[in-house]
Amino acid sequence: MFERHSQMKRRSVVRLIALSSCATLLHAQPPGVLKSEFIFSSAPFPSCHASTIVEVNGALVSAWFGGTAERNKDVGIWLSRLIDGKWTPPVEVANGVESETSRYPTWNPVLFQPKGGPLLLFYKIGPSPSTW
Repeated sequence: MFERHSQMKRRSVVRLIALSSCATLLHAQPPGVLKSEFIFSSAPFPSCHASTIVEVNGALVSAWFGGTAERNKDVGIWLSRLIDGKWTPPVEVANGVESETSRYPTWNPVLFQPKGGPLLLFYKIGPSPSTW
């Protein structure tokens, strides 16, 4: 009985070591990554992706598209800035509203900061990239 208990205890210790090694690997930063964090924990949209980030005068600005789901007409381009170590709440900066009765989804934002110029935001508007 004692021998069986010792074997079970050793297996538990081995599993614990293996799990703690996996946890360490999961939390390790890849080479070149200085920091990894969420920009927001709650937002006025349930789905988002295709993020872009740029440094402007030493500060970070990020944009992405967000809405109920990709391809839906309510998808707009959202933006947040890192100020004093905290990200601002997301703000919609572009959408596909053409008129009171016509709206298209927005797609694939790209931020670009040219030297000596204003921050530029490029994105697409339309029903589907496959039809462009």
